[in-house]
Amino acid sequence: MLKMEPVKRSQLTSQVIERIKEYIQANRLEAGVQLPGERELTRALGVSRNVTREAIRALQATGILDVRPGNGVFVADFDYGEIASHMNFALSRRETEFRHWLQARIVLEEGILQVVVKMITPEQISELGAIVGRMEQTESYEDVALADMAFHHKLAQITGNPVLVEMMSFLTRFFKEGEQLRGSQFGGAEDHRKILEALKQRDGQEAGRLMKEHINLWNI
Repeated sequence: MLKMEPVKRSQLTSQVIERIKEYIQANRLEAGVQLPGERELTRALGVSRNVTREAIRALQATGILDVRPGNGVFVADFDYGEIASHMNFALSRRETEFRHWLQARIVLEEGILQVVVKMITPEQISELGAIVGRMEQTESYEDVALADMAFHHKLAQITGNPVLVEMMSFLTRFFKEGEQLRGSQFGGAEDHRKILEALKQRDGQEAGRLMKEHINLWNI
């Protein structure tokens, strides 16, 4: 009798997940494009319908697929919030790893500021000022949080580097999600106003120092 380790159901589901991701990549499917139906996917993959459903649910949970009951399964417009939420939950009890994320964000944002300080225009300074102004004029926690994300995202945009913009999109969502899980809070309008003033003076060193203080509030 042939003795082999049986394939675990979880492993089978993982393989189907990878096949669907490979299909999306190979066919360069954009957000909003509909995937083949569940029955067709099941037949092509050679698995049970339940395994296909589990894989689709997993891809939906990570923001890769958008399941529309009655209409089908579509490629989702990727949402960093989903990934940020899962990662924060996993890291919520691992303080050392979270401190590593803090350090990574500090290094990234200090570097961004050194690029921004050399190329920022008066118009971009005004745009950042308008964002800080929104922080100063509201008492809504959610509005302040959204303005905070917009401020940091704008700094990344000023560099003109799309990779930095994508990284900042993830990091801002990651830390926003973390506030709810950890009870930490970011600095408010005053922190951002100081950073903006340093940029106006073209003082990259001071802007970097202020940014480091701002992010390190998470250690409190």
